[in-house]
This record gives sequence, C-alpha cells and structure tokens, in this order.
Amino acid sequence: MLPSGRWVTFSERTILRKLDAYERHGMAGLSRPKRADAGAKRTILLARWDKAVPFDDATKHRIAGKLTAYLGGLVKAANRPLSRSCKGRASWPS
Repeated sequence: MLPSGRWVTFSERTILRKLDAYERHGMAGLSRPKRADAGAKRTILLARWDKAVPFDDATKHRIAGKLTAYLGGLVKAANRPLSRSCKGRASWPS
C-alpha cells in the first residue's frame, strides 16, 4: 500500500532492480534521475511551426517573446490569492 492508501503490486523484477539500485547508490539510487535538459529553457514554439510560417527569424523570435510574456502572466494570475485577483470586484456572499 502506498502512503496515499492506494494498493499497488510490483513485479519481482522491479523489486530486484530497486534493491540493486539501493545497494549500489543508497537512497539516491531510488530517486528519479535528473532531466538531461535541466536548467535549460523549454521551447514553446514547435519546430514544425517554425518551418510552416513564412516569417523571418527576427519576427519568430519577437512572437516567441510575446507568447512567453503572455503565458507568464497567465501563470502569475493563476497563482494569486483569490482576494487579490478579485480586488475592486463584488465580494463573495458570506
């Protein structure tokens, strides 16, 4: 049983692999490996889009910057407390 209370079963091979990783590397062997591109910015615009549109590289770069800023604003807005995002609007009924 997992800490969440959900029951799971593991194959014998999975248990042996995990045991081997623990014996070789300790607790670090049981953790997930670090992503190969950790720390690098993720590409928002797809390579297919880059090839499909007739814009020059400067225009594509400008569009990517605007999209990044727009998406960043959406993320910030989603993480604001409700009272702050509703400032100046009608309050919730008590």
